[in-house]
Order: sequence, then structure tokens, then C-alpha cells
Amino acid sequence: MTSILKEEKAERVGGVIHDFDESEKAASRFLDMGFLVSFGGAVTYPDAAELHDIVRHVPLDGILIETDSPYMPLYMQSAEKNEPANVAQVARVLAEIKKIDIEELIDRTYKNFTVLLNIED
Repeated sequence: MTSILKEEKAERVGGVIHDFDESEKAASRFLDMGFLVSFGGAVTYPDAAELHDIVRHVPLDGILIETDSPYMPLYMQSAEKNEPANVAQVARVLAEIKKIDIEELIDRTYKNFTVLLNIED
């Protein structure tokens, strides 16, 4: 995927890699191109050890959070439809994995969002 993005000169505008679930190497390549990496429901699964390692690797200024509603249920959600309100659970899990306060994660991902969309806060 990075080869296509480079070919199209996507690094000029950056963007978001939605529902990231690739390798640490891929995350680094996307970050180097100016993209943010967005983590969703998959990160809430305790057995997603490789994804948790990637979360630890990605710097806070490279992260966004999402739920991928109404699809991709969070851990222990079973047959329920996912909804945007569950982004709080994704944030809690990310904060735990990164061993930081949830407020720090929320503040940073909010700032990342405003920078991405060029919104003055």
C-alpha cells in the first residue's frame, strides 16, 4: 500500500490509515509519510499482542482512535452493533497499553485530529 501512496505523492497531503492492523514496519512507513495511524476495536482484544506492540511503538502524535461503527465489535461486545460512543473504551485500552493517563491520550488524539483537519482550536 505504501508504494501506491508514494507513487501518487500522498505524503504531500498526509492522511489517516483507518483501522490499522498491519506491521510495526508498515506503521513506521506510514508515519514517515505524514500519515496518522488510527486504532479501533481490534486493539481491545487481549489476544491482539502484536497490535498492542505496535501501539507501544507508534508515538502519541501519530495516533487517532475510532470504533469503525457499526462494524468490528469491541472485545466482549459479541452480537451487539458497535457505536461511536464506544470510542471511549478504545481510548481506555490504548492508554493502558501505552501506560499513560487517559486524559493525556484524549488531549493528544484531539490535537492530532485538529491538525489533520486544519481546525483552529
